Amino acid sequence: MMLDFNYEYNDRSKSDTLILLHGFLSDMRSMTDIASEFRNMNTLLIDLPGFGQTKSIGIDYSMDDISKGIVKIVDELNLANVHVYGYSMGGRVAISLLANYSERFNKFILESTSPGMSKAIRRDSRIEIDEFRAKSLETDLESFINEWEELPLFKTQKLLDEKSFLLQRKERLSQNGAEAADSLRKYGTGIQPHYWDKLNKNNDVLIIVGEKDEKFVKIGDNMNKQLKNSCFKIIKKCGHNVHLENKEAFIKECQEFLSEGK
Repeated sequence: MMLDFNYEYNDRSKSDTLILLHGFLSDMRSMTDIASEFRNMNTLLIDLPGFGQTKSIGIDYSMDDISKGIVKIVDELNLANVHVYGYSMGGRVAISLLANYSERFNKFILESTSPGMSKAIRRDSRIEIDEFRAKSLETDLESFINEWEELPLFKTQKLLDEKSFLLQRKERLSQNGAEAADSLRKYGTGIQPHYWDKLNKNNDVLIIVGEKDEKFVKIGDNMNKQLKNSCFKIIKKCGHNVHLENKEAFIKECQEFLSEGK
């Protein structure tokens, strides 16, 4: 059984297309508002495996298979001049596309994400954490989300207006706990390949992080030093989810980046 991606292609008869890849415990609905800001491009929103309408359970796949499947969608739609934006988990998928298929894409926007863990001992430790989280997801999704929202990584999202926070929580609660658990086992941060040694590509890359997200500020800085053609933007007054916590600044940086050289 192969991956069968649920996706939404918005054809605006433009020359460029932007792929938008969502984060963990979410689906392509979380990218709809961001996609609407890029009216000068076609947009392709994808449910990643284990979320929305894209299944994970019962399918033998890896992170590299996900990137291969996304390239297949690009081919089926006959798209050219394709850019990729990924947030957190979706950013890890975007990095897989950069590492494996850089020649098929133009620019990359990486928000609050990582190329993986280079040290085996750290990967093994993270696999154990991911397995613990997977079992928690299978047992009680709502309890897991309650604990997830209290992690330091997402603490700043408590400052969102109530409507935005509750909308995000509703989307999280709508996910299938068993499917989300399966995704962690197949392409969580611990099990995925580490791509640090495969970042030396010619693509233009924008790395975006929130100033309060210290872990990913450090990771972003390290990526910026390793990439050939990258710029590193730290957005003030926000944490991990930059596009939700400071949308105006996020969109401004992305639009300027994508318009460069046109």
